[in-house]
Amino acid sequence: MEIWHGHFHDGEFFCKLSLLKLCHLSQESSISTCCFVESLTNLEELVVCESYREDPSINEEAIEGRSHEMKVILPFPRYIRHLQTLDVSHCDGLSKMFTPTIAENLVALTKLRISNCRILTEVINDEKGGDGCVVAFNQLKYMELDGLIGLRSFSSGGYTLMFPLLEDIIVTRCPNMKFFSQGPTEASKLKRVQVSRKAWFWVGNLNITIQNMFEEMGTFAGVEKMLLSEFPGLIGKWHNGLNPIKSCWQLKSMVVDKCPLFINAIPSRLMLVLDNLSFLQVRDCKLLEEIFDLEALEVVESTRVLPKLRELNLANLPKLRRLWNRDLQESIRFDSLATLILYNCSNLGHAFTSSMAQCLANLYWMEIKECGQMEEVIVEEEGQGSAMDKITFPKLGQMKLEWLPNLTCFLSTKNHTMECSDLRMLSINHCPKMRSLTGQSRMDNDHGTPAFFTSQVQFPKLWSMDLSHMDNLSKIWTNTPQETLTFDCLRKVEIRNCKGLENLFPYWVATSLTHLEKLQVESCEIEEIVANRGDTPSSNTTQDLFPELTSLVLRDMPRLKSFYPNLPTLHWPLLEKLRVTHCDKLNMLSFTASMNSWAQKYDQQDLSNQEAHSSFERDFPNLERLLLVDNNIQMIQDGNFSEDIFGKRKALTLACFHDENAVFPLKFLLERVQNLQSLEVFCSSFEDIFLDEGLVDNGKRPMLESLRELKLNKLHNLKSVWREGSLVLKILQSIKTFKVWDCPCLTKIFPTVTSFKNLTTLVVKNSSGLIHLVTASMVTNLVHLYYLTIIGCERMKEIVANDKDGEGKVISFGDLRELILQNLPNLECFSSIPSCIFKFPELWIIEVEECPKMKTFSKGVLSTPPKLMYASLFRYKWDRYWGEGDDLNMTIHKLSSA
Repeated sequence: MEIWHGHFHDGEFFCKLSLLKLCHLSQESSISTCCFVESLTNLEELVVCESYREDPSINEEAIEGRSHEMKVILPFPRYIRHLQTLDVSHCDGLSKMFTPTIAENLVALTKLRISNCRILTEVINDEKGGDGCVVAFNQLKYMELDGLIGLRSFSSGGYTLMFPLLEDIIVTRCPNMKFFSQGPTEASKLKRVQVSRKAWFWVGNLNITIQNMFEEMGTFAGVEKMLLSEFPGLIGKWHNGLNPIKSCWQLKSMVVDKCPLFINAIPSRLMLVLDNLSFLQVRDCKLLEEIFDLEALEVVESTRVLPKLRELNLANLPKLRRLWNRDLQESIRFDSLATLILYNCSNLGHAFTSSMAQCLANLYWMEIKECGQMEEVIVEEEGQGSAMDKITFPKLGQMKLEWLPNLTCFLSTKNHTMECSDLRMLSINHCPKMRSLTGQSRMDNDHGTPAFFTSQVQFPKLWSMDLSHMDNLSKIWTNTPQETLTFDCLRKVEIRNCKGLENLFPYWVATSLTHLEKLQVESCEIEEIVANRGDTPSSNTTQDLFPELTSLVLRDMPRLKSFYPNLPTLHWPLLEKLRVTHCDKLNMLSFTASMNSWAQKYDQQDLSNQEAHSSFERDFPNLERLLLVDNNIQMIQDGNFSEDIFGKRKALTLACFHDENAVFPLKFLLERVQNLQSLEVFCSSFEDIFLDEGLVDNGKRPMLESLRELKLNKLHNLKSVWREGSLVLKILQSIKTFKVWDCPCLTKIFPTVTSFKNLTTLVVKNSSGLIHLVTASMVTNLVHLYYLTIIGCERMKEIVANDKDGEGKVISFGDLRELILQNLPNLECFSSIPSCIFKFPELWIIEVEECPKMKTFSKGVLSTPPKLMYASLFRYKWDRYWGEGDDLNMTIHKLSSA
């Protein structure tokens, strides 16, 4: 049924409408929309939301009535006599609401709500003035004005405004509303202006009350979250003698951002009134040198500052020197602070002094990234001597240090030890100068070589350790046992790109890691994983190392000769994943080694079916994922092996097909592992995957019908995954997880017409050939996509591209819960299709980081996700504070224009 442009074929039906909601209107449709609304003679409630965003600089659209007197943007005809409720929100092209003529004809209006219209300056406007004229809202009982940061007044004309029945008025987040009306206002039943659930203002009459609220910043009393850059007036009052924030405010989340003249972020007097603040982010302040100004605090006051602060997040502060400017030692404590994040604070030489660290007793998460001048995390104050013996972080559970080019150690103090009794996760990446957690003066040295772990720092419950790109690291543990160093709880170890490392584990450490489950070592110059016992007393009984190991990955270590030189065999009955690639000198831990050792033992050239199968089962009784390289495939094909040689294993990795003419062994898969559920293709020279030359569809059952997961990783020559019309496209009918990593020549990952009805997880990383992810016609097949992650695709401009089928389409990602977009330097938007409507009804989490060209989410119409709970946009974070008032498109536009 065509209802725009005046074509109302069923006018009798529409005349019965009592409620109408208009969303995503364009400027061009204003006139026809107005005509349509005027025909609704029984309309009682009108809701207008998320409209006129195509060009925010266009504020008005002329709509001429019979007397050629009106100039409005919203679809208000002159006569809407039955309208009782009017709700307008997120109309970011709206600068004026309506004229006096329209207002006078809203004779039945009882409820008026206007929210989040960012450039609205007044509600009633008439360029001709209005002195002596009366505008009466005779039935209006309820009015709400919220999030109107440009609103200066309800009316700037000289009209007399009459509200004889008005009893409830709510005014929140309207910081620039200096008065209600330039002319007289009569509201005999109104006795208060509500600013929060528990706060009201009233000083004589409505106009004086609004003036008083402006002076007191009263419209913020009920606000729970604040972005300071949105309120220039508040910035101007931040450091003056009077507190711009009152103790009655409900503020829980605050971002102090883009304040170029601030030297400190939180003056001492503000610290005493922010009793409800739980999240504080300070960012993009060019001259800021410190966060908290404690100079004016008395000792008795300092014990109660910021009692509920749980997260402190500092980002892009190039002049920051310290977190606070006065050492109060035991008199100030941030007892609720659980999360501390420091990012790109390039002038910060250290994070804490030893006494400052004592104020963070309940810190759980510590993350420090890209602080170029940081040399130590904790330093000792001058003149402290040995006054403090031990530094403790009793609740610290996770610590991450990344991209700190000058960091030499974590603790540099001479007279202190540190204990993190509950630390579970330690991750240190890209810290090339770091050799040890402690400074040189208390270093435990073995023959002059410092160890990363020393007796000065205790992590007795460490569960996971990740060390990478640490060029100066030569030894993780001391060669000889240390009574105070225990790692009984360690379950996961990942070591990557540590070129100076001599070995990974001394024997005394390896024997103590009885609960180690996952071990991954890549791109190191070591010759052995476990060092020779050396001076350690020998034993007649060989102890099983890592009896609970379930995953072992060794990669790109050309010098690696053995896992442990004195141990001829290794027994890991729980091993589920084994991957050894590009370790050419290591002659064990592979499928080939298992087959060859059995053959040599029994002096046979060929293995019988049953014998080969039992050999493999004996060596890898619980192995779930099998890795086969090029020569393994050839050996199996040339040998006399049964089709079920791999038993019931359902996960396979094909790796290291490095020949330039390598052909993907599809026929091998179909013949040998028909029940395969997970397939990974890794580090090979294939240009095509899943070519079906020579295959015949016999109609018996779909090929690889059990396949649920497909991962393509480090395939630098790959140009296509499957071709249009390929028989192997039937694979996609059952696949649930699809991951593409490091495939730079790949320009398209999906065929044009195929159903992906079961796909729930899609991850694409570091694939520079992709300009877009999918087209509008194809994306409608992703009906059950649950997780979508795109990272490091440097040429990608948009996620959903137009293919001439996207115009006017409604595209709903009905099941999508999580959307991650990171490190996409050329990404401009999610989609540039101007007339396409995107919906995300179930989206919970969205992250957009390191996407400098992204200025808006969608150039078409975007329905703001109603269930969004967590958003991280350009390092601005909303955790539980994303609400109805936040528009995703406008938020991205605002934050990206920093």
